[in-house]
Amino acid sequence: MDEGSTHTKKIMHRDTERQRRQEMSGLYASIRSLLPQEYTKGKRCASDHVGQAVNYVKHMQKKIEEMKMRRDKLKRLSNSSGPANTYAEDQNSDMMSGSSNCVTVNGFHGAVEILMSSSFNQGDFPLSKAIAHLLGRGLTDKLMRQSKFTEFIDINKKN
Repeated sequence: MDEGSTHTKKIMHRDTERQRRQEMSGLYASIRSLLPQEYTKGKRCASDHVGQAVNYVKHMQKKIEEMKMRRDKLKRLSNSSGPANTYAEDQNSDMMSGSSNCVTVNGFHGAVEILMSSSFNQGDFPLSKAIAHLLGRGLTDKLMRQSKFTEFIDINKKN
């Protein structure tokens, strides 16, 4: 009878272990399905997938924090009530280094004012370059929502 009891315990243990492995296999498959392909590419074992899941979570947390900071910056910009809280790129900016070109973006109660100035004796200052810089700073969303441009002044224009 003791031998039968031992045999029954072994069978129960085997069944329990098989069920545990199946559940773990399902959980690993679930992790793999949630990860982007670049995190699972070339990885074969479950421990690699778990490690990559940890890396992915850390990456997403960092990305979320960056997006929160960007959102807060854009909120401050859109809620600014005057030129005291403006965004400006001056003569020392990375875009305009070594020139007297300037792009200034001011927020006034939901409206946007973009001032661009250029010294023509130093060559062209293409609008596309200024817009590309604004795009890099996340400011073109506001610009693209504007339905009209109220004023365009070229102070060097010859009549």
